[in-house]
Amino acid sequence: MVRVSAMARPLYNPASPSPAVTSGTGGVTVIVPVYNRLQYLREAIDSVLRQTYPKIEIIVVDDGSPLDPAPVIESYGHRMRLTRKPNGGLASARNWGIERANGDYLLFLDDDDFLEPDAVETLVNALRGSDGGVWAAGKYAYVDAEGKPTGRVHGVTYSSGDVYERMIFNNLMGAPSVVLVRRDAIRALGCFDESFLLSEDWDMWLAMAREHSLVAVDKRVSNYRVHGQQISRTQWGRHLEYHIRVLRKHQAKARQGMSGLFERGIGVLHLRYGDRLYMAGEHTAARAEWKQAAARGGLRGLPLSSRMAKSRIPYAVTRVLRQLTLHVR
Repeated sequence: MVRVSAMARPLYNPASPSPAVTSGTGGVTVIVPVYNRLQYLREAIDSVLRQTYPKIEIIVVDDGSPLDPAPVIESYGHRMRLTRKPNGGLASARNWGIERANGDYLLFLDDDDFLEPDAVETLVNALRGSDGGVWAAGKYAYVDAEGKPTGRVHGVTYSSGDVYERMIFNNLMGAPSVVLVRRDAIRALGCFDESFLLSEDWDMWLAMAREHSLVAVDKRVSNYRVHGQQISRTQWGRHLEYHIRVLRKHQAKARQGMSGLFERGIGVLHLRYGDRLYMAGEHTAARAEWKQAAARGGLRGLPLSSRMAKSRIPYAVTRVLRQLTLHVR
């Protein structure tokens, strides 16, 4: 079987692409990058087509996927655009879509997530009701591989206004699909940094938070799917590397007097990574990360001493204690 490269495939480009959205009319472009997760793609697209907001265009970006998404897209007729590019990662795929977007607002939907029916309307109304806001963010719920609610919800709270300092310590939004942003605002920031193969959304929202107040929506607008194709234990270290890169990048252009917060933020990253390693039974590696956290002000005093002491207990013992605790509950 001969594999056809993504760029060699014919471009699906219907004569009358989907609902006309033109600049200046309040339209929204939903950009859906696709790479090898076709089993979830239809649910993502259907969630956009069901939106209560009428002025939406959908751009599906084939990011050099070995699995061709065209058969899925073609089944929808003229209701969206499919465009192709060589594989370059999520930041590259989103930028590709931004270049081709006609909407005044942008929403980035991953190919394995899906929106609530009133998501776009809710976020657009929030921006329109604000005093010059350029980006709005709602909440999400976790669903399993079949799309069924797990009962777990987006646990981070945030209010409208300046969230820059909090964004240094955490990507408050969590899932890109909870954010609606003005196209001109994201272009003014240079779009997504394509050198980031991970953490590209945190990088963008941190830049956005530095320049613009957030319009917060305390309502679920999206669903984040948990499945086996996501980050594995072996990738934790790679994610830490990119998280640190994000903070180092933004530390260099921090607001006046806030550079030290980024050092603490890096300490918090080491703390979280150390906690993950500890829970995985890698106690020696966990202690090394906690020491890094302490050196940067991300962990000190009793919390540090307690962690160090617990990590000296053999993993087999701690595992039995956790199982007993769960059984008692």
